Amino acid sequence: MTAPLIVGAGWAGLAAGVELAAAGRAPVVLEAAPRPGGRARSLAEGRDNGQHLLIGAYTGVERLLGRIGVDIDTAFHREPLALHVADGDEALALTGSRLPGPLHAVGALAGARGLGPGGRRRALAFAAAMAMRGFRLRRDRTVAELLARHRQGATALRRLWTPLCLATLNARPEHASARLFLRVLADAFGGGRRNAELWFPRTGLGALLPEPAAAFIRDRGGEVHTGERVRALTTSEGAVTGIATRGERRTGPVLLATAPWHAARLLEPVPGGHELADRLRGLGHGAITTVYLRYPRHVHLDPPLWASAETPSPWIVDRRTAGEPGWMAVVTSADDSGRNRAACAREAATTLAALRPDWPPALESRVIRERRATFHPAPGVDDHRPAVDAGPPGLWLAGDYTSTGLPATLEGAVRSGVECARNLLAAPA
Repeated sequence: MTAPLIVGAGWAGLAAGVELAAAGRAPVVLEAAPRPGGRARSLAEGRDNGQHLLIGAYTGVERLLGRIGVDIDTAFHREPLALHVADGDEALALTGSRLPGPLHAVGALAGARGLGPGGRRRALAFAAAMAMRGFRLRRDRTVAELLARHRQGATALRRLWTPLCLATLNARPEHASARLFLRVLADAFGGGRRNAELWFPRTGLGALLPEPAAAFIRDRGGEVHTGERVRALTTSEGAVTGIATRGERRTGPVLLATAPWHAARLLEPVPGGHELADRLRGLGHGAITTVYLRYPRHVHLDPPLWASAETPSPWIVDRRTAGEPGWMAVVTSADDSGRNRAACAREAATTLAALRPDWPPALESRVIRERRATFHPAPGVDDHRPAVDAGPPGLWLAGDYTSTGLPATLEGAVRSGVECARNLLAAPA
């Protein structure tokens, strides 16, 4: 029996590889980049390519980490739900309550400060209406349209819903799918209090999952190759039979675990693959810019997560939780501004100076921009996301863009990878 071939060592590809290796089907994983991790990886200079937080509802990631031997309590600094958004001289403060889930979300909204006149009452009414619907909509629309229909005021939109939408969907409310947004709210606030916990990795992203996952696969007879780009898919009689790199051809069932735009390039010349390639290209993409600013070691944020209501509404994370005291990550989602790196660094420093005017100037900065960080979560996007078995015979798709029902998250990537591997294992040999 030939080894499964996984194209891409992001979180979806590695999740699939771990699932296959654990089932005795040790795969061969091929990654074009010099390090595993995909769009959630550590770079050569030691920085992560972006700031990624998890929430307690991410049970797929938690199970995967446990399987590869990562201790959750050691790997994460965990905080109860807390949202703090600065807006000039005022701020939103929303913290979790001690009520059991899902009433903890009601308690958090009831105790929120900074939502404006009548803002808490309208936010509670909106949350209650969505809960009664099971956080589902018959017809998708933009988040902005949904919030307007439920009379969410300008202050709540600016201080609560816009920062939350950007953080979870990488899109502003006027461009984002309300269905996907409600799925996030359901996962975080519709279950137990633990679901809404914020999980800050204590290490770089590479050490958190990609490196131990690759070691798990290798320890069970699999292979993980970095710096090896797949040039083409090989076919025979309408089925995918393997892959071709610059140096060789490999035969076996293929799990295509790349970003959708890379998957489209490989699928285009495959018999019957043109339509699927067009579908993947139609998902679009959105950028995320992360500016790392270093301050003296004693400088810190308490709590470690803040946002700014000033456009472009960035989120700020104190990297002290990752063992990097003095470093702050300023994350701008849906960043289509076209600013150069110097302008990004200046704007991030200005944001932090407004948030903490008593801080000294930053000592250095590093700017990392992922131009294609996520697929674009437009209304109706779920109707166009493919299932893991939507490809031609002999090929399966894995990635956060597949039909997981989740936005582009690490949880979606992991769930897709596991489902993809299980589909392959269930297929006739």
